[in-house]
Amino acid sequence: MILIIGSNHDDVLYYHSIIKYPKEVNIRRGFRAVTGTIFNSKVMILEDVYTSYLSASLTTYLMEKYFISAVFVVGKCEAISDNLPEGSIAVSNRVLFGDLNQIEQVKGTVLGQIPGLPKEYIPSIQLHETLNNFLNHITNDNHFDCLYFSSSAYCQDKHIIENISNDDKILSSHDNIVVDGETAGIALACYLMDIPFVSVKVVEGKAGQKIDINNYIKILRQYAVVGKAVVSCIGEISRHDVLR
Repeated sequence: MILIIGSNHDDVLYYHSIIKYPKEVNIRRGFRAVTGTIFNSKVMILEDVYTSYLSASLTTYLMEKYFISAVFVVGKCEAISDNLPEGSIAVSNRVLFGDLNQIEQVKGTVLGQIPGLPKEYIPSIQLHETLNNFLNHITNDNHFDCLYFSSSAYCQDKHIIENISNDDKILSSHDNIVVDGETAGIALACYLMDIPFVSVKVVEGKAGQKIDINNYIKILRQYAVVGKAVVSCIGEISRHDVLR
């Protein structure tokens, strides 16, 4: 089963519109998901997932209860880098926790790292490449490989990342950096359970700036672009073993 996760209903509306044989399932504590098929692949759509704490917990629970073969994280993100315009598409190539700044830096642990776990999380190479191949045909180069700086705290501006160590080259001036609230938790769960994942989101604007309603409509249109690429990727998974 392939898991598609969004933070609200708009994030996953496209997938609800094309899923076949939808069935609502109760998870726990009032959380619900919808199962069905897309391109003959079993899928589960989960929404209202905010913060890395919740995303890690729910994703881990679902992986233990169901046979999850891959995870797609969809929705909106905000840009830290100046070269990421509104409406562009951010595909994760690295993921970093953005709110782990209270851990003493001992035994090689750096800011943004859980002791004993990686400094950063790398999405599935196969999913990343397959998704980018489809986006190349759809978006006319309007998509970017990005470092996801994932924080449960609202990111006001790029100064929130200044305390992350540059000495280990986790961040660099060459990175396309976006922020969101749930990808790191999902990346952690996928790392622990050895499940491939990728995050692909629409950039809604600069971090900390208010979104104009006209721009929001443009962003919603881009949801369909992302949806087509994700669904095409699911079809490719169904036809070929791209998750080896």
